[in-house]
Amino acid sequence: MVKGKDVTIVDEVEIKIKPGVKFNNPLIIEGFQGIGLVGTLSAQYMAQKLGLKRIGYVKSEGIPSLALLVNGKLLNPVKIYVNKSKDLIIIESELSIPRKIIYELSEEIAKWAKKIKAREVICMEGIAVKEEERNYEVYGFSTDAKILKKITSDGVKKLDNGIVIGMSAALLLNCKDIKVPATCLMVESRPNFPDGKAAAALVKKINELYDFKIDVKELQTQAVAFEKKLEKVLAHESTLKNIEERSSNKRSIYG
Repeated sequence: MVKGKDVTIVDEVEIKIKPGVKFNNPLIIEGFQGIGLVGTLSAQYMAQKLGLKRIGYVKSEGIPSLALLVNGKLLNPVKIYVNKSKDLIIIESELSIPRKIIYELSEEIAKWAKKIKAREVICMEGIAVKEEERNYEVYGFSTDAKILKKITSDGVKKLDNGIVIGMSAALLLNCKDIKVPATCLMVESRPNFPDGKAAAALVKKINELYDFKIDVKELQTQAVAFEKKLEKVLAHESTLKNIEERSSNKRSIYG
């Protein structure tokens, strides 16, 4: 977003979906970067194990200029997956969403969720906890009283007070505003590094809540590999930001 004296320019955000896809009152699960990279790790693993197919992506000039090359295919950093019965959608990003487009992106996702009659939107997050105090407990809250009662009766600890930040916070608020049921599930996690064990604990709890039957053993054993993969992506993203900042500085000096 660029602000001037008389004008505000907002980076346009588009959700691009393959033509002809019809959804069946879907559950939408989002996994964006946050504490412990829990959202991204969990979303990637769930999409892989449930055999979801990529059907779309998010397009915006505000997203860092970085494409992912996977098995010879170029992929957008913010991807959208769906299952065969079209009743489960996963949105995941391997890049942090720039602050300037968080509101616009979350608003578009919420509007899209309402348009396709999503039955619920779930945000996956981590809670920073010191190692000696970390038991990988899952906490949660929901804008829907019936959903909240269900998840707490199934072992999720109700979170009455706290702060949610970033993409999940914006999405929860936008969903609440337009009456799309929204739930946030948060697991105790390492604060500054990718935490595959936390992601495994969260996926295990989501299994119990939504009957997905995802085997989390592989995520537990491959946590290190997942973490290293994301650390590389983070390193590339950091390098790109440094290059863009240097270019911007040069323009401001000589332009």
